[in-house]
Amino acid sequence: MKICMLPCYFYPVIGGAETHVFHLSKKLVEMGNEVFVLTANANMLDERNVFPSEEVIDGLHVHRFKFIDLGAGLRIWKGFINEILEINPDIIHAHSIGFPHSDICAIIGKIKKIPSIVTTHGALGIGDNVHKENVKRIIWAKMITKQVLRFFDRIIAISQAEIPWLLKNGVSAKKIHVIPNGIPEEILNCDVDPTPFKEKYGLSSTILYLGRLASKKGIEHLISATPLILNEHNVKILIVGPGGGAKKELVQLSSKLGLDGHVIFTGELSEEDKLQAIVASDMLILPSAKEAQGIVLLEAQAMGKPVIATNQGGIPHFIKDGENGILIDYGRPDQIAEAVKKLLKDNNLSMRIGKCGKESVKKFTWGNIARKTIDVYSQVLAK
Repeated sequence: MKICMLPCYFYPVIGGAETHVFHLSKKLVEMGNEVFVLTANANMLDERNVFPSEEVIDGLHVHRFKFIDLGAGLRIWKGFINEILEINPDIIHAHSIGFPHSDICAIIGKIKKIPSIVTTHGALGIGDNVHKENVKRIIWAKMITKQVLRFFDRIIAISQAEIPWLLKNGVSAKKIHVIPNGIPEEILNCDVDPTPFKEKYGLSSTILYLGRLASKKGIEHLISATPLILNEHNVKILIVGPGGGAKKELVQLSSKLGLDGHVIFTGELSEEDKLQAIVASDMLILPSAKEAQGIVLLEAQAMGKPVIATNQGGIPHFIKDGENGILIDYGRPDQIAEAVKKLLKDNNLSMRIGKCGKESVKKFTWGNIARKTIDVYSQVLAK
């Protein structure tokens, strides 16, 4: 099968959708398919033309395009329509809705009779009352996305939380499939020695945030909670991830609160160091305003670490409070502090939640996710 994947960004750009497309595509190639990845030649800091326009990564044919920027992440990729027609794929699989590239894929599929699928990666306006979309994106979604969404043959939602928005915007329930994010199967049983990482950063008791340093991630609430935690526990807050536009403000906040030496910004880490960071930590916190699921939660759970996350978007569909994680309200540093102290004080609770989390993510390996995705492809092709 010849498959065209179209994400907003692609590896080495790090993000939930990017990680999803990278690992899913690699599994599809291992299963004997040919995968072409078409994306914008940019990173999340809006730096342009920073990657090769064409290259092969782990058997994936990657094509990156220059673009016309309309603002708010709305980009018209130059020449990608001709590229799709030249490839002549069996399946067009767009990623993230409410963007020009995915909307155009729906139209191409309809006109050229090529089966088209889109994975939502957090539909606009899904079940939360905190995260606000950019006005330009809302206008685009109402004028364009809502009109063409029905052209897709199938829509894959990351979680059940996205389904109400899809139904409200005219998508037939028969077209919707729920296929979540995944984890590499090998990290379920990998043996990682965190000693070098601990020594490098001087870690003992450690609270980990892992992800982009973006405003919607709520990292400022974790930093604001740190003085409350330090009242009872000598910990370090490890903030790991690439820039997402908010690092300067976060560093300033940390300094203003007198947390130098307690809050550590590592920047982006290699995959090996990232796993060491997880193993070196007591727990992982994801204090986001909005997540379709949160791949970093799955990764931490796969390595037996308890997780704390906001009761937003798709997260409560995967994290059950007090069972395989702890849920908190968004924007509540006091709740973050209480959850952290609860786990630090009760080692049995921490171990139980970590063990339950590890068990709960065993079904989310990329092999399983790829097989479910192939099933959706097969249904569309058969029809």
